[in-house]
Amino acid sequence: MARHYHMSRVELYKKLDDNTWDTNSIVLDDATDIEVKRGVGKVKDTFKFKVSNANDKLTRRYYSGDGSTTQFTLLYPPPTSFLGTDKFQVWVDGELATYNASPSDATEYSVSGTTLAFGAAPSSGTDNIEVRFEVISADDKVAIWLWQDKEWSSMSDTEKDTAFQIEGTITEPRLIANDTRREIEVRGVGIIEAIFGALAFVRKDYSSSSKKWYELVQDVIASLNRRNPSDKWIYGGGSFEGAATEWSNLGNPTKKSDGSDFPDVQYSTAYKRAIEIIEELTSDSYTGDGQYVYWVKRDSNGRYGFYVRYKDPNVTSGNEITQGVEPMEIKASRSTDEVINAVIYNCGFDPAGNGMEYLNYNPASQSSLGSKWKYITTTAGIGDELINAEFKAHPDKFDKTPDGHRKSNFPNDYDSDGNGYWEFQFVPHTSMQDRTYSSSAAKAVDSDEEWIDEIRLEAYWQGHDRTDRIIKLYSNPRYEATFTIYQSNSESLGSAYHITLPSFGLHNAHPLRLSEIKSTFWETTLTFEEDETVAALQ
Repeated sequence: MARHYHMSRVELYKKLDDNTWDTNSIVLDDATDIEVKRGVGKVKDTFKFKVSNANDKLTRRYYSGDGSTTQFTLLYPPPTSFLGTDKFQVWVDGELATYNASPSDATEYSVSGTTLAFGAAPSSGTDNIEVRFEVISADDKVAIWLWQDKEWSSMSDTEKDTAFQIEGTITEPRLIANDTRREIEVRGVGIIEAIFGALAFVRKDYSSSSKKWYELVQDVIASLNRRNPSDKWIYGGGSFEGAATEWSNLGNPTKKSDGSDFPDVQYSTAYKRAIEIIEELTSDSYTGDGQYVYWVKRDSNGRYGFYVRYKDPNVTSGNEITQGVEPMEIKASRSTDEVINAVIYNCGFDPAGNGMEYLNYNPASQSSLGSKWKYITTTAGIGDELINAEFKAHPDKFDKTPDGHRKSNFPNDYDSDGNGYWEFQFVPHTSMQDRTYSSSAAKAVDSDEEWIDEIRLEAYWQGHDRTDRIIKLYSNPRYEATFTIYQSNSESLGSAYHITLPSFGLHNAHPLRLSEIKSTFWETTLTFEEDETVAALQ
């Protein structure tokens, strides 16, 4: 087996007072125990590593004056905006020195990179010069690279892109100290969590037509861009000043995988985390094309692009793992953890303001696995959508405010077209026990009670149809396989792979999707799962 020497690079960017990060990095040369986890969708990307903090060097550094030396070498360079503030202080003989770009004596200093220069030599003394600078803080930004067999200075931009593992923000710098060591353990989350963790909302606009799911995602991104500084703008969202729409330029879809149009959807939500809204909008309930995967990636210009892709079940040539590839470790299972065979779905409120919650389940799956429940809220707008569709079709049959908005959930006249009956915008079903339809959209509705019954019945079946697909996709146990191999950067997160493990029952190149990559200094652990798209191929 060929021998490799392993390399790593950890860059830290200090958080500034204006909520941006310094553009100049601090390279943490002594970072150890590096671990990076990256997943698709809502799975949090995380990282952790340790840095030696011998003699508290990451918070304060001491130098000894000799009466003649005016320049000293700092361990790490501070951001320019920190100079002259509490975030970077220099003390000489117990007195706070003053920052001055052109210092004149030993009580004044300047900083250029890692060079600390006094206007005159400080007096002689042991550790009589103290520099206070917190090198690692919560909310600082970190970028991590892992690779083999080359020095950083000799690597091309393409090789550096291949070696790149994650960019994220520090959530927890933790001091670890005992009799033999003193170090900082740094933990953090990927940049998608940092950027999309902010609260957002989507407001339903009844004055305009329905939108596609990806247009609503762009609205969410644009709303974040309005509140974020320019170095946090996400490209691929709706147009906002410099963060122009680049959805198609990033290869993001405007059609289903088969080339047909995405369905029009109605969606609204109160404030919640933007990443949760995007997780909902990229689900099958809104795409009609399965759960899409998404991620944020920084390009060579330092911009953040939002990428979303269909879960392509097709396996690219070369994406094959077979028994005998000699991984360091293989784990495989067939799990029921992600099974959903029964749902309670919320259809919002009926015209009288009563909640509408119904049950949908797969009896065959329950007989062998038991009940695996999920509460579904993506159907919560159905009741409101049904009433508003009737209002749009027959606005003269509803009482309205002066500006034209509907005042009531009930018509003021149950003869919609002068034919003696109400012409619904849907074809009414027969009952909750019978999926058949009435012969036409005409229905003998002549009271508020009958109006409520028809809206509730249609909401039941629309929600039932939407959740049928969820149960169909998720009611069977799924395969999962974990491979630990020597350090590698060649795998493609979110792609489908052929997995052949005859000893476990995975025959004939069974397709699984790469859902998580865990990278350390020495090895890479790949987690493959059978999602709804690849499962459909079996």
